[in-house]
Amino acid sequence: MIQIAVFSDIHGNLPALEVVLKDIEQRGIHQKFCLGDLVDFAPWGNEVIERIKTLNIPCLMGNHDERIAFDLPVFPLSRHSEEETEARSVALSIQRNILKVATRSFFLNYLFI
Repeated sequence: MIQIAVFSDIHGNLPALEVVLKDIEQRGIHQKFCLGDLVDFAPWGNEVIERIKTLNIPCLMGNHDERIAFDLPVFPLSRHSEEETEARSVALSIQRNILKVATRSFFLNYLFI
């Protein structure tokens, strides 16, 4: 039986990614796929992307990744308050400032859109 691991929405949370990867390894799963949203919110975007690159895990570009890669603005969503929209903008701004050039190029060169 072939087992495949599919995960997404890491949002820069390296400790959580490491737990997921350890679980996948313990289960003996060799085929891994990421559905995107590697960055935004937690502070380890560079490290998350480096880990995905090192493990050569195919990955789609999530909407949060797209905002970083193409410097897109945050559009208010009807379900979000003004305060939440502002917090989303601040988080995105921080990510844009801490992500290395090489990390940002990952989105443009390696992720499938």
